[in-house]
Amino acid sequence: MKNDLDVLIVEDSLDARDLLSFLLRTENCKVTSADSGEQCLEILAANKNPDVILLDVRMSGMDGFETCKLIKENPKTEDIPILFISADPEEELKDQTEKLKADGYLCKPVNFDDFYEKVEILLQ
Repeated sequence: MKNDLDVLIVEDSLDARDLLSFLLRTENCKVTSADSGEQCLEILAANKNPDVILLDVRMSGMDGFETCKLIKENPKTEDIPILFISADPEEELKDQTEKLKADGYLCKPVNFDDFYEKVEILLQ
């Protein structure tokens, strides 16, 4: 995997966000985090484009699906790979991933071998 991978975690659960951040930092990833879809869009608007976005689906306010839609509609951010993360049923994630042109999904709890495999493919 690419050293210094820049990951934006968008997760409204502080515990989940902290765990993902910790695990990614132990792999030498640069991590930025947001606790909402709105904050994610603010980070991206400030021209901070990560290598990949881990986007929680179920968040209060703007959910992950709406956040993804807005990211993919913006020419400045449309090419950033997005991986949904959710405890939702895999079929729902698969359908929404295709519909919204996201790049994949990970079921919670996140399996980091799957994460790294998917990111490797996205970055090639």
